[in-house]
Amino acid sequence: MFLTDTAQNWIGLSTDTKPTAPAPGSTFFELNTGYLFIYNGYAWVPRDVMADGLTVNYKQISLNQAAANYTVMTATTQNLFIDAVIVHVPDNLSAVAAFTGITVQTNDVSAIEILSAAAGAKALLTGNFYHVYRGPAVTAATKVIQLTISGATAGAGKVADITVLWRPVVAGGYYLNA
Repeated sequence: MFLTDTAQNWIGLSTDTKPTAPAPGSTFFELNTGYLFIYNGYAWVPRDVMADGLTVNYKQISLNQAAANYTVMTATTQNLFIDAVIVHVPDNLSAVAAFTGITVQTNDVSAIEILSAAAGAKALLTGNFYHVYRGPAVTAATKVIQLTISGATAGAGKVADITVLWRPVVAGGYYLNA
């Protein structure tokens, strides 16, 4: 069992930089989005189940892989509302020479673009980078949210944390992590 009496609580905006390396269990409430983030000892993640029927899926993707598409999660059986997607890159990747960036999108017929930090936008991937995509957008049943790595690998231990806040359009739909 892990107990701590040093957890702290902060209130700010989604554009504010969240504290780095606080005690696990510390919280950050975003006034402009209404989201409560909890520090799990590695990253800031939204609490497990949000109000109003929102559910949260979390997936960490290694950026130490070849340039390709990597499935984050797949919609099953029914269409889903994507209410928000939070992409967190804890390390500074802007100076990694052969790595040209990442994008996060769905593979729907009309893709939902969540983040484009490839080519000239790679400079955005500075240390402790957060990007919040706000929906709602509807992704079709069986479609995936994917992260695309461009160029060479970012290096050992480099990751992207992806948190998706979603709800079913009708009963029976859910996301399955890859």
